[in-house]
Amino acid sequence: MTAIAAVYTPEGFVIAADGLRRDGETLEPVSDCAQKIFWGAHPNFVFAYAWTGTVGLRLPTGEFVSLIDVANQVIEEAQKQSFASTSTYVGHIAEGINNQISAAINMEARLLLVGYFLGAAYRMELWFEAGRTPELKNLVQEPLDFGIFSGSAVVFKQMHLTKPPSSIFEGAVILQSYLQRCIDGCGVYPDCVGFGGRIHMASVGASGHTWIIPPKDINGPTESECDEVLRRMLNSKPLSKAEISARIKAERETKKAAKESR
Repeated sequence: MTAIAAVYTPEGFVIAADGLRRDGETLEPVSDCAQKIFWGAHPNFVFAYAWTGTVGLRLPTGEFVSLIDVANQVIEEAQKQSFASTSTYVGHIAEGINNQISAAINMEARLLLVGYFLGAAYRMELWFEAGRTPELKNLVQEPLDFGIFSGSAVVFKQMHLTKPPSSIFEGAVILQSYLQRCIDGCGVYPDCVGFGGRIHMASVGASGHTWIIPPKDINGPTESECDEVLRRMLNSKPLSKAEISARIKAERETKKAAKESR
């Protein structure tokens, strides 16, 4: 299991994931700081993507295939091509991945993509299953809901998240608290089993993307890309609903005062 969630704001998307990775065959933990969020780049598309499900496959030939490596390769090669629409581009990515794993048996995996496609903000999923054609599902433009790609419904219900965030800051605070509660719920709630490790988080805007909390061994953002106070906050313990509301309110008041002083 892996915990991945994303939210959309008028400033862009925020996407976050836990860092626990298990061996695909033995299910033993192999890392608590694995990178699960990756960048997609193309002249007309800027996005982040993440996998859940069977991402390490043993083909009938005995060859081991990583869906992470396959997707990275297909997306990189697609940079050199032109696409008339978002659906054409995503369909090309799905076909390219499926061509390399079509021999897989007993495999199910999902790929989350969030970002800007031909200038429009989208969240979507590609579903892969052995012996079947990949499916594009849950395609939403400017989604206002809290997008749990893989996580805990129990934790989500406890947090009472009904209002969409209005900024990257708000989205980051909410996601950090949600992911940490999912991790802390391992052993407490059945739908938190398998979550763990170091949270990493990124933002995606129309003009590019940046790390808010980078994976281990990846250089973090500069001071101009992410405020030090925000980073300290995101590495703190999970916040209560009241604390989230208070910090979001304070951030909104600061923005309002800054506008009025101009």
